[in-house]
Amino acid sequence: MHYGAAGRILAGTVQSVLASTVSIFSMVTMAVIMEHAGMTDVLARGLAEGMGALFPFFAPWIGALGAFMTGSTTNSNVVFGALQLRTAQLLGYSAAVILAGQTAGASLGSAMAPAKVVVGASTAGMAGKEGDVLRKLLVYTGLLVLLVSVLTAVFSRLD
Repeated sequence: MHYGAAGRILAGTVQSVLASTVSIFSMVTMAVIMEHAGMTDVLARGLAEGMGALFPFFAPWIGALGAFMTGSTTNSNVVFGALQLRTAQLLGYSAAVILAGQTAGASLGSAMAPAKVVVGASTAGMAGKEGDVLRKLLVYTGLLVLLVSVLTAVFSRLD
């Protein structure tokens, strides 16, 4: 391989991952700062107080919202995982069940992330119809998140 080609390949690789690396680093930093500053605990106490016994039902919706906002399940878990865990602990629910609801909801919500809808619509030759796609996704995804919510609520009572 020619040394000039290797340099161009390396420079292209670094440039292509730089933007996503900065955003992931920023989200993780925000989550760590929130945890260490006690903000996650304060929010969890508010959720526990405000939702009480209904919290397990809403855990998947929080996960879906996080994935819709950030574009991925992983990022939703980074942003909201500690919050869900702390709220589950405060209310005495199984961390495994609540975090499973968070992750399942996030996985479903990720399908509706605007960036994914735009890419999917353009790939399918539907550029300009992203609103139609999102409206249809909202119905199907909403029903699936509702199912996960019911399951999370049921399993949180059994554990």
